[in-house]
Amino acid sequence: MGCGVAVELATRQPAAGLILQSGFSSAVDVAGKAYPYLPVRLLMKDKYDSAAKMSKISCPVLVIHGERDSLIPIRLGRALYEAAREPKEWLGVPGAGHNNVLEVGGREYLRKIDEFLRRIHN
Repeated sequence: MGCGVAVELATRQPAAGLILQSGFSSAVDVAGKAYPYLPVRLLMKDKYDSAAKMSKISCPVLVIHGERDSLIPIRLGRALYEAAREPKEWLGVPGAGHNNVLEVGGREYLRKIDEFLRRIHN
């Protein structure tokens, strides 16, 4: 739920930049993947529709996602990225799942974050 909360906060408080890792377009989309036989859109009270909120965020955004994430499918992370306004950046980490993005991404992961932070602070 970290990205959902971060997106919500960024709509309320201006930020210099926003980094979202292993995020999702909405909690309803995640629940629909896990429970395809249930009417999750009708059952869920808190939908955390981050994709819908991305248009309200004007700061630079970096979206990072493991390409083998079995918890939050990469397509949901990509939908979050697509909903973001420019300037935005995408980093797909080949071979990474949901909880090992840093370990698998290694230097490239750290380099991308470092570049992003340097760019928004200049």
